[in-house]
Amino acid sequence: MTIDDLNDVNSVFNEAEPDDMPEESAIFATKKIVKELKTSSKQELKTRILASVELIQKYGPIDGGHHKMWVLDQVLRTLLDKSYDDFVKEYSTDGYEWDEGIAP
Repeated sequence: MTIDDLNDVNSVFNEAEPDDMPEESAIFATKKIVKELKTSSKQELKTRILASVELIQKYGPIDGGHHKMWVLDQVLRTLLDKSYDDFVKEYSTDGYEWDEGIAP
């Protein structure tokens, strides 16, 4: 996957307004996160997405649920950047505990 493959990455964010998203949205935990992503530049979003894909390709195939959870955690950290802590906080207020996994 190249940066050229992601030319329309902002279209996902342009189609849905954060205030219109359901509270239980599985895509993003908070409206604040959606707003932050919408204000990110196309280049920044492409960079985050490519870095996430690289993490998945490199570490995703490693056996063990605890390692796969680490991959998911790293991908979220990469995609959400400064909003990662907000995501974990909101996730935890819903009665769940966020698992950071174990690095392979």
